[in-house]
Amino acid sequence: MRGKDITPENLVRESLQVSSMVSERGLAMRVMNSVRFRAVVESISFEQTTQRFLIAYHPVDKPNEREEIRSERADSNRGQLVRMLWNQSLVGEEVVIFKNNEPDKTGKVAAGFRVAVWVLDNGKPRK
Repeated sequence: MRGKDITPENLVRESLQVSSMVSERGLAMRVMNSVRFRAVVESISFEQTTQRFLIAYHPVDKPNEREEIRSERADSNRGQLVRMLWNQSLVGEEVVIFKNNEPDKTGKVAAGFRVAVWVLDNGKPRK
Protein backbone atom coordinates (compact mmCIF):
# COMPACT_ATOMS: atom_id res chain seq x y z
CA MET A 1 0.00 0.00 0.00
CA ARG A 2 3.02 2.23 -0.39
CA GLY A 3 1.95 5.69 -1.49
CA LYS A 4 -1.72 5.17 -0.62
CA ASP A 5 -3.71 6.57 2.25
CA ILE A 6 -4.57 3.90 4.80
CA THR A 7 -8.33 4.15 4.62
CA PRO A 8 -10.89 1.40 5.18
CA GLU A 9 -11.65 1.41 1.44
CA ASN A 10 -7.97 0.97 0.48
CA LEU A 11 -7.48 -1.74 3.11
CA VAL A 12 -10.46 -3.68 1.74
CA ARG A 13 -9.18 -3.34 -1.85
CA GLU A 14 -5.71 -4.52 -0.83
CA SER A 15 -7.05 -7.51 1.10
CA LEU A 16 -9.30 -8.50 -1.81
CA GLN A 17 -6.31 -8.43 -4.16
CA VAL A 18 -4.23 -10.58 -1.81
CA SER A 19 -7.05 -13.08 -1.27
CA SER A 20 -7.65 -13.38 -5.04
CA MET A 21 -3.96 -14.18 -5.56
CA VAL A 22 -4.00 -17.03 -3.08
CA SER A 23 -7.44 -18.40 -3.89
CA GLU A 24 -7.57 -21.87 -5.40
CA ARG A 25 -8.88 -20.51 -8.72
CA GLY A 26 -6.37 -17.63 -8.79
CA LEU A 27 -3.69 -17.76 -11.46
CA ALA A 28 -0.78 -17.84 -9.02
CA MET A 29 -2.13 -20.91 -7.21
CA ARG A 30 -3.11 -22.64 -10.47
CA VAL A 31 0.43 -22.19 -11.80
CA MET A 32 1.98 -23.24 -8.51
CA ASN A 33 -0.15 -26.41 -8.36
CA SER A 34 0.40 -27.31 -12.02
CA VAL A 35 2.17 -30.27 -13.53
CA ARG A 36 5.15 -28.95 -15.49
CA PHE A 37 6.71 -30.49 -18.56
CA ARG A 38 9.23 -29.49 -21.21
CA ALA A 39 8.07 -29.47 -24.80
CA VAL A 40 8.87 -28.08 -28.23
CA VAL A 41 5.94 -26.12 -29.68
CA GLU A 42 4.97 -27.28 -33.18
CA SER A 43 1.99 -24.99 -33.80
CA ILE A 44 -0.45 -22.64 -32.09
CA SER A 45 -3.88 -21.88 -33.51
CA PHE A 46 -6.94 -20.12 -32.14
CA GLU A 47 -10.27 -21.94 -32.06
CA GLN A 48 -13.16 -19.50 -32.44
CA THR A 49 -15.71 -22.07 -31.27
CA THR A 50 -14.02 -22.72 -27.92
CA GLN A 51 -12.26 -19.35 -27.52
CA ARG A 52 -9.09 -21.27 -26.67
CA PHE A 53 -5.68 -21.61 -28.23
CA LEU A 54 -4.78 -25.11 -29.41
CA ILE A 55 -1.11 -25.83 -28.80
CA ALA A 56 0.50 -28.75 -30.64
CA TYR A 57 3.84 -29.88 -29.21
CA HIS A 58 6.13 -32.80 -28.68
CA PRO A 59 7.68 -33.61 -25.32
CA VAL A 60 11.43 -32.88 -25.28
CA ASP A 61 12.18 -36.49 -24.37
CA LYS A 62 9.81 -37.91 -27.05
CA PRO A 63 10.47 -36.00 -30.31
CA ASN A 64 8.35 -38.38 -32.41
CA GLU A 65 5.28 -38.10 -30.17
CA ARG A 66 2.88 -35.23 -31.03
CA GLU A 67 0.38 -34.03 -28.42
CA GLU A 68 -2.09 -31.17 -28.09
CA ILE A 69 -3.37 -29.08 -25.21
CA ARG A 70 -5.74 -26.13 -25.03
CA SER A 71 -5.23 -22.84 -23.22
CA GLU A 72 -7.61 -21.24 -20.80
CA ARG A 73 -10.47 -19.39 -22.48
CA ALA A 74 -9.51 -16.13 -24.17
CA ASP A 75 -12.90 -14.62 -23.29
CA SER A 76 -12.50 -15.19 -19.53
CA ASN A 77 -11.47 -12.65 -16.93
CA ARG A 78 -7.83 -13.58 -17.71
CA GLY A 79 -8.44 -13.42 -21.46
CA GLN A 80 -6.00 -10.61 -22.15
CA LEU A 81 -3.22 -12.54 -20.38
CA VAL A 82 -4.15 -15.75 -22.23
CA ARG A 83 -3.85 -13.93 -25.57
CA MET A 84 -0.52 -12.40 -24.55
CA LEU A 85 0.90 -15.79 -23.53
CA TRP A 86 -0.13 -17.74 -26.62
CA ASN A 87 0.24 -15.01 -29.28
CA GLN A 88 4.00 -15.08 -28.69
CA SER A 89 6.31 -16.54 -31.33
CA LEU A 90 6.71 -19.90 -29.59
CA VAL A 91 6.65 -22.22 -32.61
CA GLY A 92 9.93 -24.16 -32.69
CA GLU A 93 10.82 -23.05 -29.16
CA GLU A 94 11.53 -25.27 -26.18
CA VAL A 95 9.11 -24.26 -23.43
CA VAL A 96 7.88 -25.35 -20.03
CA ILE A 97 4.11 -25.82 -20.08
CA PHE A 98 2.18 -25.67 -16.82
CA LYS A 99 -1.00 -27.73 -17.00
CA ASN A 100 -4.01 -28.26 -14.76
CA ASN A 101 -7.21 -30.18 -15.13
CA GLU A 102 -10.38 -28.12 -15.44
CA PRO A 103 -13.50 -29.85 -14.23
CA ASP A 104 -15.99 -30.93 -16.88
CA LYS A 105 -19.12 -28.90 -16.19
CA THR A 106 -21.31 -31.57 -17.78
CA GLY A 107 -19.93 -34.30 -15.52
CA LYS A 108 -19.21 -36.59 -18.47
CA VAL A 109 -15.43 -36.56 -18.05
CA ALA A 110 -14.55 -37.38 -14.44
CA ALA A 111 -10.92 -36.27 -14.65
CA GLY A 112 -11.77 -33.03 -16.44
CA PHE A 113 -9.82 -31.48 -19.28
CA ARG A 114 -6.11 -30.69 -19.49
CA VAL A 115 -5.52 -26.94 -19.74
CA ALA A 116 -2.27 -25.03 -20.26
CA VAL A 117 -2.40 -22.24 -17.69
CA TRP A 118 1.11 -20.86 -18.19
CA VAL A 119 4.16 -21.18 -20.42
CA LEU A 120 7.82 -20.25 -20.00
CA ASP A 121 9.99 -19.90 -23.08
CA ASN A 122 13.37 -21.68 -22.78
CA GLY A 123 14.57 -20.67 -26.24
CA LYS A 124 15.44 -22.86 -29.19
CA PRO A 125 15.48 -26.63 -28.63
CA ARG A 126 18.78 -28.46 -28.44
CA LYS A 127 19.80 -30.15 -31.67
